[in-house]
Amino acid sequence: MATESTTSGFSVFKINLNSIQGTVTFSFMITVLISTLTIIYFNYSSNYYHQNKISIIQQSYPIQLYSSQLLQQIKASEANLNRYFFFKDDSFQKANKHLWMVSIPSYKDSLANYIVKTENEGLNLIYIEVAKNLVELDRIQNELKNQFNLNSQPEILDSLYKIEWTKTSKILDDNLDKLLLEEEKRRLKRIEEQEEGKAWLDFFTILFISIGVLFVYFIGYNLMRREFLKIRDVRKNIETLALGDLPKPLPPSQNEFGGVSYYFNELLANIEKLKSFIDETGKGSFKTDILNFPPKSELGTSLLQMSENLGTIYDEERQQNWVTQGLNKFSSILQVRETSVQSLAQKVLNELVHHLDAIQGGFFVIRNDKDEDPYFELQASYAYGKEKFLKKQMSTNEGMLGRAYQEKDLIYLDNLPQHYTKISSALGDTEPNTLVVVPLKHKDNVEGVIELASMNEFSFYERDFLDKLSHDIGSALDSLFTNLKNEELLADTRELTETLKNRESELQQNTQELIKTREETERKLNSTTSELQYFNTIFSSVPQPILVHTSHGKIMQANEAFSFFLGYEVDELLGKNINRILSGTDKARYKETLQNRSSQDLGVNQFMMKTSDDDEIPVKIFQKETEANHQRFFVILIQPLSEPNFVISTKNN
Repeated sequence: MATESTTSGFSVFKINLNSIQGTVTFSFMITVLISTLTIIYFNYSSNYYHQNKISIIQQSYPIQLYSSQLLQQIKASEANLNRYFFFKDDSFQKANKHLWMVSIPSYKDSLANYIVKTENEGLNLIYIEVAKNLVELDRIQNELKNQFNLNSQPEILDSLYKIEWTKTSKILDDNLDKLLLEEEKRRLKRIEEQEEGKAWLDFFTILFISIGVLFVYFIGYNLMRREFLKIRDVRKNIETLALGDLPKPLPPSQNEFGGVSYYFNELLANIEKLKSFIDETGKGSFKTDILNFPPKSELGTSLLQMSENLGTIYDEERQQNWVTQGLNKFSSILQVRETSVQSLAQKVLNELVHHLDAIQGGFFVIRNDKDEDPYFELQASYAYGKEKFLKKQMSTNEGMLGRAYQEKDLIYLDNLPQHYTKISSALGDTEPNTLVVVPLKHKDNVEGVIELASMNEFSFYERDFLDKLSHDIGSALDSLFTNLKNEELLADTRELTETLKNRESELQQNTQELIKTREETERKLNSTTSELQYFNTIFSSVPQPILVHTSHGKIMQANEAFSFFLGYEVDELLGKNINRILSGTDKARYKETLQNRSSQDLGVNQFMMKTSDDDEIPVKIFQKETEANHQRFFVILIQPLSEPNFVISTKNN
């Protein structure tokens, strides 16, 4: 079609404008040409103004930077002068010399270089003033150093610094501000000129684009109008199809619309078949052989996938209904109040075996006696062999039951070990193919385990059903255990109540006797307390240091004289070992004297005792053993061997 030419049309570069392809191609080429020219023009102009703006910023930034750096160097010079005058340290003078010989001239020359590039007379004049200020400051700081080195009078130094240096520094600061302000005005003026030029660029660009759009619209409208008339009939049929009705087939055509008519009629035929497929799907049939789409077509693949998905959803819904109905069935069974664990277990196991079409099962509960490790106890069974039935107790660490208990999760085996279990009947023995072990959980505890064996595989939804049901059975077991325990406690309570009634009279009599005994005890206790207070008063008033400790060295009592002698508080020593007040070498020797002496002797030995300040005092100790309340005590009387000033300080040894 692109190479043909008719008498009613014309060709441009072998493009037939009588065809839809030629019309669209010509319009597209015009649009691309106008768009390309516009983009090239706009891109060139934008880059030009952007580069100019960057140049302005790059030219202005160094002036601002070096002006600021120059001012900072002057402030640093002033600080170095002050430190030099105050500390008289030559390092500050050397640092200041480096500033005026290297840093400040460098920044000044860099600033002058960029100002010259601007070719701005105002900036040059201000820079001349800045240079003069720098020369004047250099002179003032040199004169300050000379006057300081000559030990001039403070009035001269103060005049040079506060009047000349401060005044010149202020002028320099103002001139730098003027310099920055003048540069900012120059920069803003140039940017304003750039923005004005860019505004004209934008205006002409928009105008050029508008003219191009109008031109393309005019050409496209006239070229496409006749093509739109040709597709009017196609649009009407598609509109009818979009509204949900099936239109009549399009008549055959010999032009470009011949292909459109042919494939539209094919689409219409497939839609009619699709309608039939939907009707069959609504009836529960998911066959796709009535469709006529190619095997690898997108729509054909999607319809095939949809058919498979609908079948999957249908199966999942059927399985979910089976699970829900089963849970409701067992919920009704579990709601019936049972009087024993065996009856509940047998009823649940029987129903479960029939519901899942299993051939063997066992119901185990966890027993956790105080004096034994937890174990499984068989409560109900279905078709168990004699050998397995007799084994009613198992450890929670054995076999698949123990694994399910430890992991608290369902275990499914579809390849049982040989001779794991057998099913006996009149026709012979057989071995199941699959096994599922389900822990019966209540919250985080496992109350029991159910074991089921079958000749068939347990499907995923059946295992899901068992997992959900395990929580309900676990809760029912927990409630039954609680009820049984409550009944047992109630019986014990009744028995205890009877026992308490029988002992009530005896307790009343015992209470009277206890009251009399308590009164007698209080009388004796008051007497003993008075005697103890009298003893403590005498013990505290003894002027000689006295200490009482147990046979293990625990200090039980000390008088005020002992506290004053060593500088400790009495409460600070009570309950502590006597080694705390003995020197390092005498601790073992003191313990040895306690072990080797006779209980009838009065022991006399010399030791070194430590004061509260860790000083050591030589003392003579008189030991006497006594016994009270079946416990051995040692009473120690301490006699100093030297005057107080004869204290040996352990800190100085």
